[in-house]
Amino acid sequence: MWFNVPLRRGFISITPQVKKCLHESGIQEGLCLISPMHIASSVFINYDERGLHQDYEVWPERLARHAPVSQCRPRGR
Repeated sequence: MWFNVPLRRGFISITPQVKKCLHESGIQEGLCLISPMHIASSVFINYDERGLHQDYEVWPERLARHAPVSQCRPRGR
């Protein structure tokens, strides 16, 4: 599977594609490992909830701002 996100950050529910791949493979038991192949990407398991997506958009920006960097304070000073 290959996914492109046109923005800096995005959320894609890949459940339908994973189910289709598993069905086509004929595998009926076991674990399915989903691994992102890019260092700046991640896969997480959670409910496909709009409010949760919004939280994931806001929280990282509060933790480490992308822009404007002028609002960031150097740590340890």
